[in-house]
Amino acid sequence: MNRFIFELTNHPKDFSVRLKLLFACGLLALMTGIVGSLAIWALSSSNYSFQAMVDQDVPSIIYLEQAERDMLEAQVPERSLMFMKMGTPESNAMIREHQENIRQVEEGWEKYKSLSTSENEKKLWNPFEVAWRDWKKSSNEVLKVLSEDTPSARRDAIDIAMGESAVKFVAARDLLDKVTEHQILEAKIQAQRGRTQASIFLAWVIGIVIAAFFLALLFSLLLARSISIPLGKVATTLHRVAEGDLTVTLDIGASKPVVK
Repeated sequence: MNRFIFELTNHPKDFSVRLKLLFACGLLALMTGIVGSLAIWALSSSNYSFQAMVDQDVPSIIYLEQAERDMLEAQVPERSLMFMKMGTPESNAMIREHQENIRQVEEGWEKYKSLSTSENEKKLWNPFEVAWRDWKKSSNEVLKVLSEDTPSARRDAIDIAMGESAVKFVAARDLLDKVTEHQILEAKIQAQRGRTQASIFLAWVIGIVIAAFFLALLFSLLLARSISIPLGKVATTLHRVAEGDLTVTLDIGASKPVVK
């Protein structure tokens, strides 16, 4: 490439106008392709980071927060049934609500697990699942005791709910909070990584565009010089011929017309 430019600059007669134009157009097309490819690559990389947040991080956080809300809502029927007569339509509706909330917690947790790929998060899965099963067992035990619908059974259910069940609920919720906090941190890291990549890509694209601009300007000047000099010589020769000087001949490679 450097040799071609040197020859084009110092020995323009060795190249036809057509070849010079083809070279200039090809060079501009090459620079355009490089800039376009870099821009596409940068856009794809930034889009990947953004898509990861949209498809993974944000839905994971939503599922975890919904699971925590469902846990809290599952505790409400457990406590409310202590003050309701069992076997009534209202108490039966409360029992169904309790089971539905538990089902929703487990469904949301499984949806979250299907999206999360972080090894650090996976280390928290088993502790939460163990704590969750312990609370679910004690919560169902409260409902089972309440189903006897006797004053002594109601007192036993209150003791379980306010003691063992409450402790297990707090333990499970705290572990779920840790998982949620970790997922939020992962989302922030992913967002920061995307912003950093976007800044780097933008700097690269701007640099390449500026370099391409000056290269295009340089080669345009070289091309104009390599074409205008021979044309100037032709114009000078034709002018002298028009004045009646038929002894002049044209040598494109010479610095001025040759007189014979």
